Amino acid sequence: RWGRPAPTGTPSLAEFKSSYLLRVVGEPMLVREELPEMALLGPRGSTTGMVQITPYGNGVFQIHAMTPDATLFEGGLQPVPAGQPRPTFPEPLQRVISADVAQGPWPDQAMLLARARAAALHSSRFVPGFSRTSEELSGASPGQPWAPVPLWGVQQIPSQNPECRASDVEFPLPCYAKIQIVKGISAPAAAARLCQAVLAELSALKAAHTATSPAASPVVPATAATATPPKTSSGDGSSKGVAV
Repeated sequence: RWGRPAPTGTPSLAEFKSSYLLRVVGEPMLVREELPEMALLGPRGSTTGMVQITPYGNGVFQIHAMTPDATLFEGGLQPVPAGQPRPTFPEPLQRVISADVAQGPWPDQAMLLARARAAALHSSRFVPGFSRTSEELSGASPGQPWAPVPLWGVQQIPSQNPECRASDVEFPLPCYAKIQIVKGISAPAAAARLCQAVLAELSALKAAHTATSPAASPVVPATAATATPPKTSSGDGSSKGVAV
């Protein structure tokens, strides 16, 4: 509906999190071999949380480790205030968000190194080659060729359930749809829900129109029993029926 602000719909969450770009140290097998992307599931936010390892080539890997000491942050999951694009996060995270990218790395390098090391250590449970990278990161400093790079961001969650972050389709007003897509793979399902809703609304409008339309008057054929005979005037001014 043009000219009308979008309704807020279901309250949502936003989450600050970060993956880490690491260069494997001293592991020729991981540098030379073309490894597939790996995702190993686990309880979110626990010490055995999911880990996703994405190879970039030449020994560089992006690691998500959904543990409290790596990708997830204390205070990183916040409700989004009505009418605002995102919430205000705790001061350490807000400082990262507000930092000028042109100034270089994170303001808190100690936090970055500790979390990148935790991500590598968690990954080493499944790929032992990351254990040495974790050890090397204990003494890492910015500027080294294999120093970690954070890939952080704030992710919108279209519900109040942090486990549900694929997509959401709402119809808060007639003829108005609100779609939020977090994971690209869920776009077809969201489009299907939208099409189903449109077809259902069209069917309802058609049924309502049919119910309120005036019915056509039935045509009743004339018969000898029901026909009204024409009348003619007699000389005395009275009318007489003429038999048909």
